[in-house]
Amino acid sequence: MMNTPISQSEMYAVLTGDIVGSSALSPEEHRQVVRTVKAVSEVFPDAVIGSVDFFSGDSWQLLVSDCSRSLAVALYVRAGLKREKRLAVDSRISIAWGKWIWRRWIWRGCRNPPAIFLQRPAVLCRNSEKTR
Repeated sequence: MMNTPISQSEMYAVLTGDIVGSSALSPEEHRQVVRTVKAVSEVFPDAVIGSVDFFSGDSWQLLVSDCSRSLAVALYVRAGLKREKRLAVDSRISIAWGKWIWRRWIWRGCRNPPAIFLQRPAVLCRNSEKTR
């Protein structure tokens, strides 16, 4: 896990995933899925910043310091989940590249705001009328 400071001028990648089929998992199987996804920090210690953040039960995000390795990280997560045949789950994963920004947002009508922002997010929250 990389503990270097975030630079405002560098490009980063954010992977956002959703576990497909998670509603059929037992609590122990869900914990195994979380462990499998979090193992990416150990396999790519020089690329992953921090650790995987799970939210809304089966959604996750992680920050990658090297955009060129973001696809490899995403494929590793999916392969790791496929390897756990008894779980029968997969993950949809989106990758965003951009410069890091930090802003304080006020969220309205949004239960689980995203954990990480790059540039200006196109959609802050479905169902929310406005943010400021």
